[in-house]
Amino acid sequence: AWGIALVVIVNALAIGVGVWVQAPPVWLVLGGVATLAAWNLHGFACYLASVADVSGRQTLERRHLRRLLWVAGVGTAAAAAALRLRTAFSLGGTLFFALIGALGLGQLVRALRRSGE
Repeated sequence: AWGIALVVIVNALAIGVGVWVQAPPVWLVLGGVATLAAWNLHGFACYLASVADVSGRQTLERRHLRRLLWVAGVGTAAAAAALRLRTAFSLGGTLFFALIGALGLGQLVRALRRSGE
């Protein structure tokens, strides 16, 4: 567990340095998405290892990978769109859109969990 946490922290710091040195944003986004996907896959693997007998293991793995690819794709597309948009928001507007995004993401996670049950 500490190994993957260290990888996530190091990658987050590397992305921060990339922003500071003005690296191409596409690489920073892809690095962030890949880091989060690796973290998710590690957690899923640990979960499967903790369960003695998993019925339909391959189906469960395929479903999880399909969801992860879908979420990573949508996240990457949203980040690409955000990189293309050049709009200035006030602090209040930024907080509003962040809240809407967080609520939408929460709804999406709940919907995905319900569809997997």
